[in-house]
Amino acid sequence: MIGCGLVVLGVFALVDPERASGAYGVPALGLPAQTWVRAAGVRDLVLGLVFGVLLAHGDSDVLSAVAAISAIVALGDIVLVRAGRPRTYRMRGPAVLVHSVGAVALLVVAALLYLGR
Repeated sequence: MIGCGLVVLGVFALVDPERASGAYGVPALGLPAQTWVRAAGVRDLVLGLVFGVLLAHGDSDVLSAVAAISAIVALGDIVLVRAGRPRTYRMRGPAVLVHSVGAVALLVVAALLYLGR
């Protein structure tokens, strides 16, 4: 499920970076900012595909490690959103919450896979 969500978010960021920027938590107005949203979209798309491949091959040890390492991405996003968003941007709270839930979900998945091996 996490992999599918990342693929959808990645495609959304590639297709409509200005609107997708709200999901990332920082407004992306103008081509330079939208380029960074697209870069994050490629990152998320690739991570989602990696999760899908690992899940399809049933390698829970590697999937557990990748999930734990991927939580660092979500934690990094939290730091970047909090540091780089304008104080008046209305999506800052929900975006931080989404990134936080993502980090916790990845760590829970990693722990469950690790303990279930």
